[in-house]
Amino acid sequence: MSLPTSGRTEKLYFEGDQFFEAMIAAIATARATVDLETYIFENGPLGERMVEALVAADKRGAKVRLLVDGVGSLGFRYERRLREGGVEFRYFHSLSKAWSIAKSIDKRGFFARYNRRNHGKMCIIDSESLWLGGMNVSSLHLHSVAGSRAWRDTCIEVHGLDTATFRQAFLVTWHDWMEPKRKLAAQSKLHEMLLTHITTSPLRTNSSRVLRTQFGKDLLHRFTSARKRIWITTPYFIPPRPLLRALIQAREKGADVRLLLPAISDMKVVRWMSSLTYQEMLKAGLRIFEYQPAVLHAKTMLIDDWAMIGSSNLNHRSALHDIEVNLASTLTSTVQGLARQYEVDLAVSHEITLDGPHPVSFVFQLLSRLFVFFRYWM
Repeated sequence: MSLPTSGRTEKLYFEGDQFFEAMIAAIATARATVDLETYIFENGPLGERMVEALVAADKRGAKVRLLVDGVGSLGFRYERRLREGGVEFRYFHSLSKAWSIAKSIDKRGFFARYNRRNHGKMCIIDSESLWLGGMNVSSLHLHSVAGSRAWRDTCIEVHGLDTATFRQAFLVTWHDWMEPKRKLAAQSKLHEMLLTHITTSPLRTNSSRVLRTQFGKDLLHRFTSARKRIWITTPYFIPPRPLLRALIQAREKGADVRLLLPAISDMKVVRWMSSLTYQEMLKAGLRIFEYQPAVLHAKTMLIDDWAMIGSSNLNHRSALHDIEVNLASTLTSTVQGLARQYEVDLAVSHEITLDGPHPVSFVFQLLSRLFVFFRYWM
């Protein structure tokens, strides 16, 4: 089924400088609310600009909330400045509070809680504009700072969309362990909003076991039902077995299944482990490309004329542990824009073939087989 797109506009960003310039400019016009969550909020020039924009929005009378992950943003130094500026600030599962939490719950529950991270990257401004994708608040995404080594990523700006479900998803994560009763109430409302029309909702999130299961099933169904194409860009590809089987099944039914993965990775062991599935996929007719110019960090999918952009990887962490936020779209401009960028990326990528050399040396292939035992955590 198609997603509702009437009155909706979407703009894709493939470079961090443009995306953050536009988002900071939008925050500067906020009148009522700014809700921002990110896995990494890096200390530095971009972080400074974001903090200035958030504090200024609060001074104009907007209600501003910032949620950063306690592991991803370890060493975050802006907390005092934000609080003094009126911004409501929280860590998701702060490590500084880990010991007090550990004393109140069993060890197994403690480990499960702190292994679960908020990996989402989303900003909602005045309940009217939505910004999300794979980019953290980090200079690694900026050509103006990192030059040719800037990470290749994808984000999207959306207007004319009812952001109620996205705002509710933010509340679920915002309350989490600090306010468990409010979290449960927010989660119950989010289930009510999503589960009746889960296949046509623009929001794809896994903030609860129920949503994780339902959206996971929906994605597998989309894979196996694909008629024309499945074009995937992902930086961390350690697929759970059902997902890999679904991709192979789609190819067997005639879909053009392509994977765009990084040749240069910020997590080398993940690339080694990804390569273990290459031979099986290539034998099944899937095409695999490795992006050459810089670190590839984008997380996008094109399944026929349905697109998804967000923070989810095709690995066990996204499937089982971390909270992710994604946008589904059938807007023609977005689908065509992602398809064009896919072709641009393939032009600077190397295709892996069965008769070509393996992209990972034999020694690292052996090492990666040892790490397979830890794939549940990756």
